[in-house]
Formats: sequence, structure tokens, C-alpha cells
Amino acid sequence: MPTPSEIIASVKGRRVGVVGGGVSGLAAARLLVAMGADVLLSDSGPREKARADLLALPCAFEFDGHTDALLGRELLVLSPGVKPTHPVLVEATKRGIPSCAEVELGYCALPKALPYCGITGTNGKTTTTALIGHIVSTSGRRVFVGGNIGDPLCNLAAGVLAGNALPDIAVLELSSYQCEGLHSFSAAVAVLLNVTPDHLERYTSVDAYAAAKARLFEKQRVDGTSVLNKDDRYAKALGMKLHSRIVWFSADDKPRFSFAKSPLLGRHNRENMMAAIAACQALGIDEASIQRGLDSFQGVEHRIERVATVKGVTWFNDSKATNDDAAAKALAAVPTPIIWLAGGRDKGGGYALSRAAATKRVKLAIVFGEAAPLIERAMQGVCTIARVDNIDEAVARAAGSAASGDTVLLSPACSSFDQFKNYEERGRAFKALVQALGGST
Repeated sequence: MPTPSEIIASVKGRRVGVVGGGVSGLAAARLLVAMGADVLLSDSGPREKARADLLALPCAFEFDGHTDALLGRELLVLSPGVKPTHPVLVEATKRGIPSCAEVELGYCALPKALPYCGITGTNGKTTTTALIGHIVSTSGRRVFVGGNIGDPLCNLAAGVLAGNALPDIAVLELSSYQCEGLHSFSAAVAVLLNVTPDHLERYTSVDAYAAAKARLFEKQRVDGTSVLNKDDRYAKALGMKLHSRIVWFSADDKPRFSFAKSPLLGRHNRENMMAAIAACQALGIDEASIQRGLDSFQGVEHRIERVATVKGVTWFNDSKATNDDAAAKALAAVPTPIIWLAGGRDKGGGYALSRAAATKRVKLAIVFGEAAPLIERAMQGVCTIARVDNIDEAVARAAGSAASGDTVLLSPACSSFDQFKNYEERGRAFKALVQALGGST
């Protein structure tokens, strides 16, 4: 049976299924059409909600669910949100139909001379990816930043196929979902920030979740560099198995660089900066450029993002904190006393870390959404708790309860999918509500 890379190398005229019609699926389908493949795009949503640019593609479609039509394909390209346990995909595996991630497709379609820096981990991926990309750009190199943030890699591949210049370095944030579908992808530099319980609605255990992330490191060549967190037990275990060069980092390391001008708060962001420095050094970035990049980086939207100060109350948007560990780190990073806004769709990891971080720091927890009863139960005895239905009510309750000197922190510890399309939509809704209160930014 041919591998995904072998099929992609001679994909013209071959039957390929793209499973999922979101951003990644659109990018994969567009690239495959440009490469001359016979494409079937399969989406679980209705046709009437599909994007116009998707429907404009000259390929076959199926909507309202994935069917046996996919079983007639030679290769399946899976979008990150599609669970491999779907019955049609399970049957495809039984029949020996290979599958891969959109990132793998983009990698196979791009020139092998392009060096990659791949960043994975439970928390800190977006900040670290954006910081590495910023430092690389500061050094004067042309950089593509994408993957799980920004552009899918297939968009870069399609642009290069159309005649656009190849960047000097590609920096990719990679989720566990994306890592699942990697086969030949080889990063010059691969970064593992941390592994804590997350996505347990998809994985059978934290070990299984960690194993998915480990795929990023499995295909590295011996001349590649693995940047690993020496304070994380999963990273330490992974380091025992690798044949690549290993560089360890820790928040406790004493850097040769200054963080004085950085807006990034908390120990976890010091960890992210140490990882970014190690990755950039492995990429050959000079120290002066690294320092300039650290000094000029402005942070990431939705990650402990200062929104405004209203009547002496500082409001932070940390909508990207979609699990317990991320919320706990934000609670430890911002000034006290804290009014904490949390809730959304529960992901099965519990709230023990947030409870510990909230103790003696949070004066009021305002919980909302599907997970509100679970968070309320977890916070009993720690602080005053108020339950509301949604973010609108949470902001109004916080505004009425906060006193000058307080911090209001949206750090949900949950996914957004009960009330929002994604964490970005949730964060922007929160910011609009805060900005409507007035105050200074």
C-alpha cells in the first residue's frame, strides 16, 4: 500500500478525499485541485452554511455527514476537528486507505529544502510560535507562521506552486490533532512545551494525548534539534527515546537575554520565552536579533491580553485558556484581587489546578455556560461564586462587583463550543463588552 507521501508525489489524476470543510479542509482541497487531483470534499455541515470560496472549487462535494463515498478514495486528508473514530474513517483504515493531516499534505507538496520549526504542547503554543516567528522576522529572514494559528501550511504550498517565493523558515504551531496525521514531516527544530490533561473527550488518557504530540519528534533526522522542557515529565520521558540533538529549557534557567521590556506575564510565559530563545538559537538566529525580537514582541490576542482599565479595574482577555492548566497559570500571573470569569464546554480534565491557583487570589468567581455547575462545585470553599448564563451577564456582574484595584480575568478553563464558534469569537465578544464600559486601553 503506498504511503501518503508517495501518493501526494504523483497526485495528478488520483482520487483524494478531503474530510472536513473548515479552514484546513478548504486549504487542502484548493491545493489538491491545483495539483490536478480528483477531489471529493466531505463535510458534516449543511451545504447552505459552506463558505462561498469552498463551493467555488472545481471538485465534488458531499454535505451533512461523511459517507461511504470516501471509501472509493486512494488517500484521505483529515481536518484537525474530524475524529478518527468516525465509522467511515474506521472502515477506511480497515481497508488500508491511507490518511494524513493537512500539514502533511502541505509538507509533501513543498520543496524539501524549506526548514521547519514545529511547536507543540498543551499550553503556550500560540505565544511561543508567534514569538519565534517575530524573532525570525526581526533577524531579516522571510518567515511563514501558521499551522494551528493563521494560515494552514497548504496555503503556503499553493502560493509557491503558483509562483510565490519560498520563505526562509516555516514556523508552525501544531496541535495534537494535527500531529496525529504526520507521517514524513520532519522539523529542523521541534519544540515540546508541556503536556497536561486536555482533550480527554477525544483521547482515552493523557498518555494517549502525549503520544499524539510525540509524533512531531518521531521523524526528525539526527541533525534535527528537539527543544524540550526539563520540568515536564512527558518531555523528559520523550527525551529518553529521541535520536535528534536535544536542548533542554526551564523557566528557572538564567538567560543571557533581558525580558524587561516584554509584556508577557507569569512564570509560564518565562518558560515560553526560554523555549523560543532555544529554538531560535537552533535555527541560527543571532543574539542581537533575539534580543530585539524579545523587546518588540507585543504578545498574542486572547492570551492574558490587557483589554482596558475602567474605573481603576483592569480587564484581561484570556479566552485561549481552554483547559484547567492554562486557566491556573493565568490566575497565578495577573494582579490580585481577582474576579474570575470561567465556563463554556467542559473537556473532561477537571478544575483542580484552577482551584489551587484561585485560593487566596480570587475574591469572586463568575461561572457561565454548560460547565458552570462543575466549576461552581470545584470552587466551593475557595471564594464567593456567582452563576450566570453567558458572557454578557458575566461581564455585567463583574462590572457591578469590581472595585478600583481589582483585576477581572476571563480565563474560561473550557472550550467555547457551547456558545461560540471558537475561542477567538468568545474573546472578541468579551472585549467588545468591556470596551463598551468605557475606560482606557
